[in-house]
Amino acid sequence: GGLYAIPQVLAQVHTTHTPALALMLGALVELPGLLAAVPLGLCMDRRPMLCLCGLLMSGSILAFTFGGMYQHGDYFWVCMFQGGYAAFKCSAALSFVSVYQYAAEIYPTSCRVAGTSVAFGAGRLGAIIAPMAFESLMSWWGSWSAFFFVMAAITMSISVLVIFLPFETRGRALQDGIDNDRPADPFMPCLQRNSYGTTGSIHSK
Repeated sequence: GGLYAIPQVLAQVHTTHTPALALMLGALVELPGLLAAVPLGLCMDRRPMLCLCGLLMSGSILAFTFGGMYQHGDYFWVCMFQGGYAAFKCSAALSFVSVYQYAAEIYPTSCRVAGTSVAFGAGRLGAIIAPMAFESLMSWWGSWSAFFFVMAAITMSISVLVIFLPFETRGRALQDGIDNDRPADPFMPCLQRNSYGTTGSIHSK
């Protein structure tokens, strides 16, 4: 959605750069997001990472949208617009790597290729629908901001829905088959209450 909509938005709003230069800088800003995905993927669990990515994307989209709507007001809104644009491109790259990791790890070996293909096929379907959604919302609401508000709501919902995913994959042995008796993993193990049993082992409550 951003790849289609942002070039049109940059041509309508005031920026300190030309739209072409702004697009090039936006592509370069994706590199820190890709690089940050490596250490974050090693030290953070997948589900909290996806939750963080959803929050970052939603916040950056809202900053980009409000900054673009009020960027004729003063310098603050111009900075918000440009900062939101840079943060959106960076967080989108980070989110892509995080989703790719989790999608490749969550399915058992017996259906991993098919499951990952379905997941990314759904993503491609979203990429096909996004331009039509942008044009439809532009026609209905008369402003490009409606599309980004919808996109911010969708990315925010990611942070909520990720909490209900039952399994964590970071640092775990990948499953060879579907285990219906596998218990759900805690979303944030560090927040679980621990107590010592009679044998001295730690039991999670």
